[in-house]
Amino acid sequence: MKQALGITLNCLVLAISGVLALFGAFALVIAGTVATTSVAYLTGFGITNIAAYVTLGGAVLLILAVVSFALCYGLWKHYDIAWWACLFLLGIGIVADIIAIAFFGYAIAYTAITIGLSIVLILALLHRDTISAIKPDIEYRGWVLEV
Repeated sequence: MKQALGITLNCLVLAISGVLALFGAFALVIAGTVATTSVAYLTGFGITNIAAYVTLGGAVLLILAVVSFALCYGLWKHYDIAWWACLFLLGIGIVADIIAIAFFGYAIAYTAITIGLSIVLILALLHRDTISAIKPDIEYRGWVLEV
């Protein structure tokens, strides 16, 4: 069975983000262990706050990796709940990026690229081929370019 381009594109981005989050989680756990061990060895006392924050960051990245892989699998298998979750999370990401630009002026060029990528991924999820493959319980049939 041939996958719709919107599904393939979103699964590719989810797989890349899942792998990067997994590597980040491992890096934080290793860095936290090394930092805590070296500080305890050099000073004679442990700094538990550093270890706690680094471990919490690693746990969050590990959860993000699992969610990314689960959404990738769900989209690939045409589960409509994964389709809805991707739309929801992409929408939240756009809102968060707009808030970051509006209130904090945070990395405007990078954030604009992220917003653009999120819009492309949403449009890919709303394409006619993707909607016909996923079959969500909506009346919208999807968009298609007429040439």
